[in-house]
Amino acid sequence: MADKTAFVTGAGGCVGRQLLAGLLADGWAVTALLMEAEAATFAFRDEARVTPVVGTLNDVQPASIPPGAAVFHLAAQVHTVPRTAEQRQRFFVVNRDGTARLADAARKRGAGAFVFVSTIAVYGDRLAAQACDEQTPPEPTTPYGQSKLEAERALAETLRGAVPYVILRPAVIYGPGDRGNFLRLITAVLGGRFPVVDGGKALKNTLYVGNLARTLAFFGANAARFDGEVFNVADPEVHSMRRIAETVAAVAGVDLRLPNLSSALLKPFALAGDALGALLRRELPLSSRRLRVMTADSVVRTDRLQAALGGAVTFLTLEEGLRAYLKGSDAPAVR
Repeated sequence: MADKTAFVTGAGGCVGRQLLAGLLADGWAVTALLMEAEAATFAFRDEARVTPVVGTLNDVQPASIPPGAAVFHLAAQVHTVPRTAEQRQRFFVVNRDGTARLADAARKRGAGAFVFVSTIAVYGDRLAAQACDEQTPPEPTTPYGQSKLEAERALAETLRGAVPYVILRPAVIYGPGDRGNFLRLITAVLGGRFPVVDGGKALKNTLYVGNLARTLAFFGANAARFDGEVFNVADPEVHSMRRIAETVAAVAGVDLRLPNLSSALLKPFALAGDALGALLRRELPLSSRRLRVMTADSVVRTDRLQAALGGAVTFLTLEEGLRAYLKGSDAPAVR
């Protein structure tokens, strides 16, 4: 975009911080939407080309967005398993309704581009059966995946023909500030012991947060060329769970034990964990969902993404990404 002005939601999060660093290095001016809890520690609060705005998606008005800006929508309800109808509805209020509201504000303000971070969770159980591409029919099975798919449809309806938009569906992200499944894996490996299930042969995509941030910046600057398109985003290589754990250990210099457990033996304990978790209204360390994460493949194809990028974005490998992550000040510590 000619004026290199951006409006970023979720600016204080894992992806947002990486995106802002890249945009600023490339000469962008950024309006950053932050939650109140993030404002005091926001790393870019004293940067002259960053305008922090404290609030939620409910607070966004057309005037909040600089005219002609590229909107990067990262904010979302994530990393929780809903136990009540109210908790479930929260996903739709934030992810679907918040996205629709932001898209409407962007259209009214004449935004130059809109880049939305969705998720590969829109494919649901299809991820375990095949390597999903963008033509795979979505079939989400969780409130997170369902709300993100509805958000995709809402923004497309609002922005089509008015604001160039691109939808990105990232795989599991790791890197500084991550608070999801990958952090739990890394923390366990750094402790020297990571149990694998059924040999750890389940195949997974990974995505280093810096790779995603550079991809976001590319599409923010080139949305008009890819208006209305959807792209899976993941690192090019696919790894087994065992290989991921071994790579973390090798990069960290940890002697790792990988005890092998049988999913058949774990299943009744996972079901018991489900029942107790329902009573306690929280997910226990062993649940059916977490057992599926350990045993089911979760792979997407990224051919379309790499063709669109055309070499403009260089992806770090798993080993390179882990080295960049684990040498940082906020990396998990070896125990």
